[in-house]
Amino acid sequence: MLEVIDKGSCNQAHPVPLLFVHGGWCCDDHFLEFFAGAGYRAVALSLRGHGNSPTTKPIRSYSIADCVDDVRATADKLGGRPVRCSNGHGLTSPNGSTPGSNPRSGPPVPRAAGRARRPVPGWV
Repeated sequence: MLEVIDKGSCNQAHPVPLLFVHGGWCCDDHFLEFFAGAGYRAVALSLRGHGNSPTTKPIRSYSIADCVDDVRATADKLGGRPVRCSNGHGLTSPNGSTPGSNPRSGPPVPRAAGRARRPVPGWV
């Protein structure tokens, strides 16, 4: 089972959850409290082999399709259409594809957004 850390709740002003992708532990320490405090449901996913998510093989052997599967499974549990927030591997692969855009995996997980190392005042 993948590590998923969930804080805050959706509301009328912010009806769509934010899904932080890559390492839940990092997002928990730096982003989830901030966004939950601002009225958002903020959820962090640790991809396979990251944080407390298990791995069955060396982390470098996972493909972008594996990441897509992790993101899609978590998005489906959140209602299917969260705003995906990430950096680096969690947002795009070296070949330019984005997790959720793989045509073999069905419709994309929409609305990708990059992120800075910490919340920037005035950007929320």
